[in-house]
Amino acid sequence: MSRQLIRPVSKHSSDKDKAMPIYRQLAGLIQNIIEDEYSIGDYLLPEIQLAKKYDVNRHTIRSALDELVKQGIIVRQPGKGTMVVSSPIDYHISKSTRFTSRLEELGYETTSRLISKSIEVAPVQVAKYLRLPTGAKVIRVRTLRSVAETRVCVIDHFLSADRFSKVKTRFGSGSLAKFMKVHYQVDFERTISLISSTPSTPDLAQHLQLSSHIPMLCIKTLNCQAGNSEERIEFSISHTRSDCMQLQVGDVKQIKPKDDSIES
Repeated sequence: MSRQLIRPVSKHSSDKDKAMPIYRQLAGLIQNIIEDEYSIGDYLLPEIQLAKKYDVNRHTIRSALDELVKQGIIVRQPGKGTMVVSSPIDYHISKSTRFTSRLEELGYETTSRLISKSIEVAPVQVAKYLRLPTGAKVIRVRTLRSVAETRVCVIDHFLSADRFSKVKTRFGSGSLAKFMKVHYQVDFERTISLISSTPSTPDLAQHLQLSSHIPMLCIKTLNCQAGNSEERIEFSISHTRSDCMQLQVGDVKQIKPKDDSIES
């Protein structure tokens, strides 16, 4: 059962708080209450009820919740409500992992939006992993992935322009892996993953609607045809919000902790 927010905005705010916009004061208050009283998976009251409880208009409540969405503390789920997801999503990396299908298995609603498509000379690292000759052309597809209304990662996909021209002319949105399976009978299998941290850039911060101080997880992946690591299909570079996602590598079935909690 969903808990209710029960604390009103204080009428005895400090001068510093009074100088802060109301919606930001509300965002901070709601965040504190979530941390103290809510569990992951709990739902907040509907916006109209929150507005009545805090004696503010609905636009102010929506702006406060928007701040928490950007921070990855809550997500909006159409038709269900606003859910608490204050800890990072546990994303398991394996040979067959797919962003969309994996998160939908965990109960999240996902979207993929096409940012751009272009044909360009393959960067050195891309050519190396795809085993393309110097000067070979690749199709670069940039997509934005969201979990509910929270923008989580920007992915650059690189594929041979000679082999996969339909990607440039026909791919528009959704899962690129599914597109490749339908149009080229290709079934992706992850063979290499290189994971590092990197600072955000103004471009990434704009796409992901986050502060530039939040570090990014950079995940470089080589996908081959399933069962044939010699047939290299795609090289991708994902820039993922580190505050929204934590990566789990290995066979989860082999992990048997002594109890339900794992100390960090």
